[in-house]
Amino acid sequence: MANSSKTSKRKNKAHILRLVNRLRESVRQGLLAQEDAQTVITDLLGGMKIELSKAKLKAERISKLKDVIAIANMIPADKIAIDVTEALSEKVKLRTSDSSNEQFAFITHKYTVLCHYLQTLDFPQQFYDYIIQDAPEHSSGITPENVDGVKSALARYDTFLEYRKGLRQLIRMAKRNPSAWLRIAAAMLNDNLRVTTTEEVYIEEGLFRRRYNSFLYIIDGIEASRIRECAICNLIFYAERIDKKCCSARCTNVFNVRRLRERYAENPEAYKQKRAANERYKQKKGK
Repeated sequence: MANSSKTSKRKNKAHILRLVNRLRESVRQGLLAQEDAQTVITDLLGGMKIELSKAKLKAERISKLKDVIAIANMIPADKIAIDVTEALSEKVKLRTSDSSNEQFAFITHKYTVLCHYLQTLDFPQQFYDYIIQDAPEHSSGITPENVDGVKSALARYDTFLEYRKGLRQLIRMAKRNPSAWLRIAAAMLNDNLRVTTTEEVYIEEGLFRRRYNSFLYIIDGIEASRIRECAICNLIFYAERIDKKCCSARCTNVFNVRRLRERYAENPEAYKQKRAANERYKQKKGK
């Protein structure tokens, strides 16, 4: 399906270019006025540029989506990803006033929970290094000088959690009601993940800047059915081929073997006959 779409786009582009060449030839032969031809040519080429820019934008979003999926898959699918803020006691949550001391205390408590979580469970070292980076390995090492590194570590974990939860919610939503996926997704993310869909405006160095929700921007226009969970390991992946069921060649091989065994169990005789026919075909092709 994807290949036929690409072929169709190439044919359309070639057709437009042929029309442009014919119009220019008609002008040279005096069959068409230069102004009329130029108007049509501008419309044709303008439409082609719009299609090319749309394709480029979609390719960029798919590339960013794959980066998001890579972050969400940094821990195995069967590992529990806790919400650090939810794990804090109600007493600590209430201590989030505007006071710098209270904020420092809240950040320290939150980082304590995160460090305990990362160090207690058996996570891949790559994930630990990605989250911590230049922050201290223990909450006891937090100082006013390195608190920005701690904030960054907490932000990276919150982003990981947002991607992981958000993608899985979108996958389930697409299975239930694909036609309403993107419209409902923003509301679900807003309610469950505390992700706002409203763009914010702020001032930086005297200039207006806007802050938009990058996650929702990336998935806008992406085919709902192509974001999937692997049939074997449950990791999230983007299906380049619409019939792809697994995230990797290894999982695809396991999936195919399981499917063959299931078919054999359902009808052993038909399975044997098919295998024998395949072997005869291979032998015949080898000759």
